[in-house]
Amino acid sequence: MPDMRLTGVEMVPATVILARRGVTLNGFDGRVEVAEGEASAWVRDHENRFDLIFANPPYFEPGRISAPGEGKAEAYLESLDLTGWIKAMVFAAKPRAPVVMIHRAAELARILSGFDRQTGDIAVLPVASKPGEEARRVLVRGRKGLKRGPVRLLTPLVTHLEDGTASPALEAIRRGEAIDW
Repeated sequence: MPDMRLTGVEMVPATVILARRGVTLNGFDGRVEVAEGEASAWVRDHENRFDLIFANPPYFEPGRISAPGEGKAEAYLESLDLTGWIKAMVFAAKPRAPVVMIHRAAELARILSGFDRQTGDIAVLPVASKPGEEARRVLVRGRKGLKRGPVRLLTPLVTHLEDGTASPALEAIRRGEAIDW
């Protein structure tokens, strides 16, 4: 997809440097931009700009887990709560654009609460490590500005077979194929 343009937003300066280096080393200069900033502040100048928004925000509320190792707090601990993340994502999305978040399945109620207020056509794709296991992650997708409607709970995407090898779904993702949901 040579016409696709991507913008990533990262608030940790050292990670921004690494990401920009990766963009250059992989030949994506001119197609991939890495912006530095905190999501809710950064989007203020980017209202209704993007055709699709995807986020993988930090998974834990401060005080809910033991302190992460040095330099890892930004990756693990929320500096912006889920409601703030969802508001920022929706603000930056064009009308009717998809807004997608991956997060812990244990936070699904909080995620749906935020999505339900601001999006419609909501779908939840549970992600399980192996067949028969509970989903530990969820992909949640809504579309900006659509009316509320039923939430669709889809069949889980399973990433590995019982023997630990990659599932056909994971192999397809690795080949760059889209997730059908």
